[in-house]
Amino acid sequence: MSSQIPEATLQRMEARGISRRDFIKFCTAATAALALPITMLPRVAQAVEDKRPPVI
Repeated sequence: MSSQIPEATLQRMEARGISRRDFIKFCTAATAALALPITMLPRVAQAVEDKRPPVI
């Protein structure tokens, strides 16, 4: 299942202190809670990523 989520996404989450396993579990739970097909898992992972520019 983790092969569906891009490796770069998993590495960015690990850099923030979130384990791969926890991130995959969260994305799977979010996908299930929204009643989406499991094929939407990579899109859910992409949506969860924080891509906002830092504001100082």
